[in-house]
Amino acid sequence: MSEFGLILTKLLPLWAIAGIILVIILLNIKQTQRSKVNLEIWLNNNQFRLISVERRYLRRGPYLWKSSKGQVIFRISLANNENEEKIAWVKCGSYFKGAAFSDDIDVIFD
Repeated sequence: MSEFGLILTKLLPLWAIAGIILVIILLNIKQTQRSKVNLEIWLNNNQFRLISVERRYLRRGPYLWKSSKGQVIFRISLANNENEEKIAWVKCGSYFKGAAFSDDIDVIFD
């Protein structure tokens, strides 16, 4: 085997790890963007105005035991047409497909 072939063989695990990390980063970006779009669609369909939004990673509220790692959880503050403010938890994505490949959205008001 040539010297170049030996170098490639030694670097192959590093390239595989870099590829896996890149796929994870791209999926995270896709699920975040899709979740934000689905949240905006839900807000428009239900005639709410978004005041603030915070993505939750660890403190997942009522979705702590009812969600998978692929789903995106938001804590949002919103207002309706009469300017009444409400606070809610939002879960984007399905349990198995996650937020990157599903348009499901579930909202629980406090």
